[in-house]
Amino acid sequence: DLGLFSEAVKFAQEAVDAWEITTSKVPDDVRLARSLRNLAEAWRLLKNFERAESCYGRAMAMWSKKYGDQSAEVATIYHDFAEFYRDQNNYPEAIANNNRALAIREKLVPLDLAALADCVNDTGVLLWESGKGQDALKYYEKALELFRRAYPSGEHYDIAAVLGNIANVYSKEEDDKRALPIYQQAMKMAVAFRVFHHPQCKSIRAALVSCYESLEMYAKAAEAQRESVRCADVLLRPGASERLLERERLADLLEKGGDIAEATAIRIEIFKEFRTVNQAQSQAGVTGDNLVEVDPVYLRQLALMCFQRADFFHTEEILRFLLEKGFEVPSTHCHLARAL
Repeated sequence: DLGLFSEAVKFAQEAVDAWEITTSKVPDDVRLARSLRNLAEAWRLLKNFERAESCYGRAMAMWSKKYGDQSAEVATIYHDFAEFYRDQNNYPEAIANNNRALAIREKLVPLDLAALADCVNDTGVLLWESGKGQDALKYYEKALELFRRAYPSGEHYDIAAVLGNIANVYSKEEDDKRALPIYQQAMKMAVAFRVFHHPQCKSIRAALVSCYESLEMYAKAAEAQRESVRCADVLLRPGASERLLERERLADLLEKGGDIAEATAIRIEIFKEFRTVNQAQSQAGVTGDNLVEVDPVYLRQLALMCFQRADFFHTEEILRFLLEKGFEVPSTHCHLARAL
């Protein structure tokens, strides 16, 4: 969950090794199979598909022998294989494996509505990613019905996820007026169950911002985008590209809404944070992928914005920084230097 996949492989392999020693004396394929599945998941996330497939296969064989080939455990492995093929963009195989899991779960007694709904939703996701939006919508709507039966209160993060998926279909079809209230409902539900910077909340929020923007509701879009900026500030180090991009997105929305002053102020903050990190890295001799790169086009545009607002102090700061980094000031900016 923390994205430490190499560490996950290490601990999962230790568990497998330990259970293999234990099961040689006292057979217990259940726990060994569970550890093999965990190891397979870690290898899949590291994109080592050959090793992942081997571990999934071993777990499948053990659970099939123990519980039968129509068991919930086997359905789980089929579901895992669907993700396995999805990660390789092999959607026909992904859909086939998800359908196998779905067929098993539909026959289980007692019926696990949540697990069945999850499988139905995933079929919709695979169809969506294959470019079959209307087919996906049918599965999303079925999943929503099942999840609401599974959670009678009507409130759950799984329901929020499906609502977001349904809204995505309408948004893709440029029916944003229909998508908007569904996104709003999904967002309200997601933050009720998740921390504000959870990936699910971030995904729904980004879609909601885009929907507001498409409907030219720039004030609402900016309000939601401020939460995205707050997420980035919590999760990312200063100078991280995604952190700066979230702020630039907010500045862009403010500009479209007519608040040029705050938009420019935010962009100046972006420049100052970028400059501070870049200078610190230069002094520390940081190179390679960890180095924050200078975007001269963006900074030239920002210098022009500052100049147009008679903010000569920041105009000079930005131009001097560009020159210090060895970038030319184009002829279109020469009047800025003369004015300074």
